[in-house]
Amino acid sequence: MMKQLEGTLSYHDLEGGFWGLSDADGNRYVLLDGLPDSLKKDGLCVEATVESAHVLGTAMWGTYVHVVSVKPVSAS
Repeated sequence: MMKQLEGTLSYHDLEGGFWGLSDADGNRYVLLDGLPDSLKKDGLCVEATVESAHVLGTAMWGTYVHVVSVKPVSAS
């Protein structure tokens, strides 16, 4: 299932490290793949389209997703 999100990226140095996305409602998503190196900036606000991932993982931080598309949120 695809979902549109807006939130803040964060890097977590747990279980080998992972990138996460937190939205304004407090939902947290573990980004499995698809995040370009150019956007790997802790605290960067982004808009993303993600797809549910059906995996078992050790980073019990949020819902696992695959990144379909992502772009920085432009300042207004």
